[in-house]
Amino acid sequence: MRRLDEAIPMRFGLVGQETVGAGGIAYGMRSIGAMSELISAIRTQAPEAWVINYTNPAAVVGLALKRLYPDDKRILDICDMPAIILKYLADTVGEDMFTLRPDYFGLNHFGWFAAIRDKNGKDLTTEIKKAMTEKKKPLFENVEEDDSWRKTFEMAFTIFHDFPDYFPNTYLQYHLYPLVIARRQDPDHTRADAVMAGREKKTAELQESITAEKKARDKELTPTMHATFLIRVATALFSEEGARFIVLVPNRGYIDSLPGEALVEVPAVLDSHGVHPMRQTGISRFQSALLQNQHARDMLVVEAYLEKSYQRLLEAMTLDRTVVDARKARDVLDALIEANEDYWPPLS
Repeated sequence: MRRLDEAIPMRFGLVGQETVGAGGIAYGMRSIGAMSELISAIRTQAPEAWVINYTNPAAVVGLALKRLYPDDKRILDICDMPAIILKYLADTVGEDMFTLRPDYFGLNHFGWFAAIRDKNGKDLTTEIKKAMTEKKKPLFENVEEDDSWRKTFEMAFTIFHDFPDYFPNTYLQYHLYPLVIARRQDPDHTRADAVMAGREKKTAELQESITAEKKARDKELTPTMHATFLIRVATALFSEEGARFIVLVPNRGYIDSLPGEALVEVPAVLDSHGVHPMRQTGISRFQSALLQNQHARDMLVVEAYLEKSYQRLLEAMTLDRTVVDARKARDVLDALIEANEDYWPPLS
């Protein structure tokens, strides 16, 4: 289904990506129901357990869960992309990413680093900007060895060059340069194809080898930031000392330009007493406008799912910055409805 999420929008000259654009909407419409069923099952056995929602697209799924479980205070929505980017920003100045104190604001896969300080409060922002501007260290160094990730992190330099006030989340490439991205994509070989032929194939082969030999000794599986981030977040929730991470939380004035219903991505201290978000200020008009548009789009997807509304989903698709054109929005939506007949609620 991920392959269809990516390939179908490409047929219409649109961005084909699993968590953003038309494909992200399709994925969200499937994920809401699956995650809701999972939480219901968990709560019958463990009413007080923390549920860490690591699904994609996290914004859409997280917003829906807040509607479906309004009184559940132990669902934490997370995404590792800010952590991955912070790792490479930290590398540019030789710092340990887990000791840095970033200012970050946005929505899932739609945000910016405003400033970065070290553990003693020293501002490293200017130093990192200088290193990025001079490209002393490629941002994509040590990223998984595949062409799509290299291009993704190269685009981060383009975004930073055009909009240098903040360090961008790499997913902004799809929202700010959709025509560029769409032109270079191949519907006959999507990112899903690359993953299935690469990481998934290697993981399956490793699993088969361990099963056949009945041992894991001498088998190598290098953990990525996905695993490292999740384990550190889970550990922090049971720690008195706690730790600081960028996570998704209901907006309680943490970003002034967004309504209280929004699920915002901001720094927070996680400890055994819960999640303690930090307010982010000084957000420019440009970024605020982009955030408001994206939040409206996400809410319309959630409303479309809950109300089983074709109209709301068409509105969401039209608002999406990777689509924009209403005729294309209807065409790609109809194609995705046909492909997701067994997974989406029926729309009317």
